[in-house]
Amino acid sequence: MLRYEAASTASPARAWSLLARPDRWHEWAPHVRGARGLGHPEVRAGARGEGSLVAIEIHAPRALETVLRVSYGPIVARLVANLARAAERRPAG
Repeated sequence: MLRYEAASTASPARAWSLLARPDRWHEWAPHVRGARGLGHPEVRAGARGEGSLVAIEIHAPRALETVLRVSYGPIVARLVANLARAAERRPAG
């Protein structure tokens, strides 16, 4: 499993409003236009605590994880940081 995370001063509601709505993913990941099978119009909430920690986990066969860690991992890390920053500057909703 690969895990990428970024701390944010934004409330969980702000970060969740960007992460939970696939139709808003382009605001922090310009190349992504949405997702299927995660719920509609929102994915399920799981946020907890003060502030928020945005994390994305990628599950893949072990051999593929190595390739993803080197090739796509730095991009995912950057996108998670973008999401954390976007949540800090946008109102919830």
